Amino acid sequence: MSDPIPLGKKEGPRLEFKGADALKDPEKIAREVVAMLNAEGGKVWIGLREEDGRAVAVEPIADPESEKGRLLNYLVDTIEPAISNSMVNIEVQDQGQGAVLGVLVGPAVGKPYAFLRKTGRHFVVRVGDRIRPMTREEIFHAADPATSDRLRTSVSKTIEERKEVLAKGEELFWMHFEPAVEVSLDIQDARFEEFLQNPQVTGNRASGWNFSQFQYRPRIRQDRLTTSSEELLKAEIRRDGGLVFSAPLEAFYWKGREENQIWPPLLIEYIVSALRLARAIYQGHVHPGDAVIVDLLLTRLRGWILRPGAPGVWFAANRPRTFTDDDFVLPQPLVFRFEEIESEPDRCGYRLVERFYEGFGIRREDIPNLFDAQSGRLVFPE
Repeated sequence: MSDPIPLGKKEGPRLEFKGADALKDPEKIAREVVAMLNAEGGKVWIGLREEDGRAVAVEPIADPESEKGRLLNYLVDTIEPAISNSMVNIEVQDQGQGAVLGVLVGPAVGKPYAFLRKTGRHFVVRVGDRIRPMTREEIFHAADPATSDRLRTSVSKTIEERKEVLAKGEELFWMHFEPAVEVSLDIQDARFEEFLQNPQVTGNRASGWNFSQFQYRPRIRQDRLTTSSEELLKAEIRRDGGLVFSAPLEAFYWKGREENQIWPPLLIEYIVSALRLARAIYQGHVHPGDAVIVDLLLTRLRGWILRPGAPGVWFAANRPRTFTDDDFVLPQPLVFRFEEIESEPDRCGYRLVERFYEGFGIRREDIPNLFDAQSGRLVFPE
């Protein structure tokens, strides 16, 4: 038996109202359905006008059977993975005030779900009577149990290694990559040596600030390929897929400038160079849909300063921001799909740069404008 039309009821975690006009823009309905699939299910009523979240009147739907068919086709075409009648079912209801549609959602299997818009997949979840985007961490945790277990293990491993770095108490920049999938890298592969010594092979600048222009030939020791101890910067490629890039903080201020002042282009290019290297190293070893955990740590950073804006005529006049904590630590390591790193490593690097600037209380608009808005690539003036 169908549910009675819920006039007078308020929207909640499992209840949403849409007016009849929503059928003209079915993406809004698909978004609600996906959000419920990724939560606990529920019902979306179409043809109910709401005020302050409460259903107040029926807005009859003309030709409801045709609208039902069109809406169902749209949902089938735009929701991934494929939905079944047991997960999403549409019914026509008319209790004397005109026809409305009820979209019954869930319970769902095969999470997480996404709706397609243009060329993108959008993951959303219902929280209370609202919808918000899912974080990457939530997307991966919502996947099959085996994937979730691997993700948790890799995140835990990364955090444990982070603790070891913090315990050393050095002034250090440290980036760590950990695939959430079993990986075996041939550390004697000659390409890896080339990646660490020829910047242009990995898309880095020949004369830039990056982790791919080491002077001395890397060495093999204890299941890892590492750069020489004579180098200021350090890189490590591990047989199990772990990657580490590190440098003393003194590498991040520019000669002739105030010590303990981080030079923005230098910091940004080092971060992006590590992402470009990871892309080259993992290609052929990590699948596009696999997760890669990325962590960023700057230790003993208290008292270091960072200026908003891009270096230029007025840069020195910008009020410097001083870091007041002992260390810069992400609340949680970031999780990327490898396809993101593979296709847009610079955009991934920007996410880390943005988090770092937030640590100094600097807004996004005051990050140096070195990323091309259209391509997302890091671009330095010639």
